[in-house]
Amino acid sequence: MCVAAEDGKDLVDEVGDESFPASDPPSWTLGREPARKARLPEGAVAYHRTATFDEKSVPKKLTAKHTLKDGAWGMLHVGEGSLRFVDLTTGRSEVIEAGSERVIEPQVDHHVEIVGPVRFYVEFYRVSG
Repeated sequence: MCVAAEDGKDLVDEVGDESFPASDPPSWTLGREPARKARLPEGAVAYHRTATFDEKSVPKKLTAKHTLKDGAWGMLHVGEGSLRFVDLTTGRSEVIEAGSERVIEPQVDHHVEIVGPVRFYVEFYRVSG
């Protein structure tokens, strides 16, 4: 395969075995392994939901280091805007955009950072049985 620039020079002259879709770059391009996306465990049942918070009403305890107790899982739902979720155990952070959600595992030190206007809530789950 040959891809040429407007001036006719070849930009790519071969697609090798290490080709990958642009949406799925190899981990070495980031200098680390890709982040593993947590999932709620099978059989998880919602048992509590916070109020919907915005950038002005978010409780200070959510922006400070905290953790979920053993057996409790969280699902962060962002309805409008975005916020940053910081996993203090791994040192990773990610911006959660409107319409997205993020699983929060038990006993993982974390906090959220408000980066602008936002509306979000947290739903709590446990495995019954």
